[in-house]
Amino acid sequence: MDRKPRDICPEARAFYTACRARPGMFISNFMRGADLGALEHFLNGWGYACSEFDEDGRFCGNRADAPVLLPEGFDDYVAAHYGERLSLRAIGYVQYFEHGGDKAIEKFFSLLSGYLVSLGYEPIPFPEKVQGSPDKEGICPIYYPELEQLSLSYMKTFNAPPWNDSWTEDTAFERMRTLLRGSERFGYAVWEKGSILGAVICEREEYYNGEVCRIIELWTDPAHRGKGFGRALIEEVKKHSSGGIYLMTKRTPETVGFYEKCGFSVDGSMCVMQK
Repeated sequence: MDRKPRDICPEARAFYTACRARPGMFISNFMRGADLGALEHFLNGWGYACSEFDEDGRFCGNRADAPVLLPEGFDDYVAAHYGERLSLRAIGYVQYFEHGGDKAIEKFFSLLSGYLVSLGYEPIPFPEKVQGSPDKEGICPIYYPELEQLSLSYMKTFNAPPWNDSWTEDTAFERMRTLLRGSERFGYAVWEKGSILGAVICEREEYYNGEVCRIIELWTDPAHRGKGFGRALIEEVKKHSSGGIYLMTKRTPETVGFYEKCGFSVDGSMCVMQK
């Protein structure tokens, strides 16, 4: 009777769950954004940390109690899916056939989940209530699969007064993708019947006197202003910030007036410089 491959360890399962929801925050390459190559480098390092070495530092193999990061046989499972045997590991197969990028990341987690289920184990969960879910309501964390819908909301807002920008679907998507890269980046969106009506994207920063939170972007759909969504998003940020909050914004009566009503004040000692 064939020996059943062991399930992945709880730590790996928790890590993959977080990666599938927000890959740009956990497996990002500074040149290319969210990338499976970054995941492979991370797993290689994790694996070596659980390996045995001789007194001269030569690799001797994995420890007997080493955690399972990818189940045994997964490479063969992925190769069979693509119908071609190459000298690649599972991540390399997906990168090669899916040409990298966001689709490759989701394809990898889909294949890993399928293999785990075939072994009788739990899959890597897909983020709950993602893009287009008709029952998604209220303020919820931003998940990576929602970037397309988030970017459309961003484009619609900032192409309108008082900003009058010229965002396209592609440039807005890249803006959202890069803003959500990094472990200290986070955000929330206001949902109503599966549609985004506004959002906030922030970054935690460490200063000499403690943590501060920088609001990078905050917007409300032009058709839904005056309903308190912007203030509610700021309150949500306050709940998840242990220190002060600051931001930069275009100086207009609408923007400055709004933030002053939310308790912010103009810092006369600061200036914005550009070249």
